[in-house]
Amino acid sequence: MFFAVDPKTLKQSFYDSLHCSLSAYSNCVHVSKCIHRWLIEYHELRLGYSHQHHDVPWSTDIVEDDPEVLGNAKQIGCDCGLYTIINPILLQEGVALDIFGTTTKEKDSSSIEMRRRLALSLLYNTNYFQVDKSKIQTDDTKKRRLEELCNVLKPKKSRRTSD
Repeated sequence: MFFAVDPKTLKQSFYDSLHCSLSAYSNCVHVSKCIHRWLIEYHELRLGYSHQHHDVPWSTDIVEDDPEVLGNAKQIGCDCGLYTIINPILLQEGVALDIFGTTTKEKDSSSIEMRRRLALSLLYNTNYFQVDKSKIQTDDTKKRRLEELCNVLKPKKSRRTSD
């Protein structure tokens, strides 16, 4: 889970890969309040005048936590770290979070694709989360890329030379 914040409006988006609401986590409510207060105080310290919304108190109304509105996928198993790494990257790059599907079933099964792309991104030091919609891969292409990745990761057989 993580927060995305618009510092101009103080609006927050709470992304939770378990699709829980902000109120389900008391520690996250506390963090959200601290973010709100920090944005107001930092604005005044940095710029020397009050934030235009300095008088707006924190409330759940300024935090969007509906996964359907936000478009974030639901994790399967223990993928919270994966989602915490990938979703901010997608948001920063301006890529829609529905990159892995738009239906509930597609979003629920997206963790395999997320793992694959994260591995490729780390392996080749490039962003494998940018999608050219005109070149959407077929299942055969995905299978071939996965096999290529597996071949790269296979340990190489050592060659023994005889003396």
